[in-house]
Amino acid sequence: MRNTALMLSLALVSCGGGGGEDDAAMDETADTADTVADTVADTATDTPVEVECATDGDCDDADPCTADRCDLGYDECAHDPVDADGDGYPASSVSGTECTGGTDCLDDLATAYPGAPTVECSELDNDCNGHPDQDDDGDGHVSYLCAAGDDCDDVDALVIVGECAGVNHCCDGCWQRNGCWLDPTTDLVWEDPPLGGRYSHLDSAVSYCAALSVAGHGAGEWRLPTISELRTLVRGCPATEDGGLCGVTDACLDDTCDHDCGGCSGSGGPGEGGCYWDPALEGTCDRYWSSSSHAAYPSYAWFLGFGVADIYYDHEDSELVVRCVRLGP
Repeated sequence: MRNTALMLSLALVSCGGGGGEDDAAMDETADTADTVADTVADTATDTPVEVECATDGDCDDADPCTADRCDLGYDECAHDPVDADGDGYPASSVSGTECTGGTDCLDDLATAYPGAPTVECSELDNDCNGHPDQDDDGDGHVSYLCAAGDDCDDVDALVIVGECAGVNHCCDGCWQRNGCWLDPTTDLVWEDPPLGGRYSHLDSAVSYCAALSVAGHGAGEWRLPTISELRTLVRGCPATEDGGLCGVTDACLDDTCDHDCGGCSGSGGPGEGGCYWDPALEGTCDRYWSSSSHAAYPSYAWFLGFGVADIYYDHEDSELVVRCVRLGP
């Protein structure tokens, strides 16, 4: 276009002589041609203007990663990143298409997004770290807390099976296996799961533990726990946990001590089935014998019911469950 303007100027010079007015006219014509040329060039590089619309249907941009809508306030199309579950994180992919800037790996689940809490043993990737929650470190091994899991440490991809051997003698690959559980808060070693079941007399419970042979420790190394030792297993019920308000301890075993010992609501604990013990423990969520007899009634012994975390006493010929203990490691 600039060449066209130059040719036009030269033609005017050849036809019009050398008068001042003619010179001014030629200059003005050339300037106009330059302006037109600049306008055309600028327009060619500008982004397209927003598409005017009347309905959402007018705004389909054929990109599955955008939610297309007509902004009726401006009668122009808007294209927002898809966020189907409304959690504030745009989808990382839609219908097999990777979305630029998308972060939500499960855009149909509002509780799943980058940095979300993991769900133990879930096959979904709730925290969007690229691995299902049951294998959160991505080493190909499922957490030992899940069915058939063999990963002792699911936050460290370098720790899988057997890493606790020689450190925790209760482990056979993973620390809750091999017939016992070492409580890291007390260093007490517990039979896990309990093998003896229910005993209908306290003496039978005592005899069972005295003869127990498990996890490399034989007869004479295990015993029936005291009520204070049983209380160290309680989780999720502050009054009857070790050091809680309940007054029944090895040092206080009569009715004057029986206060604040009623436990908590049924099946509200962190263990499997709502049991009030550590989630790593296995066994029947029931009433367990202690070796602590009632100070005023020797034929009665204190027990702990892990279904509600209550502490009370019962006659020695009652039928209760047994979990043996020994000092560790």
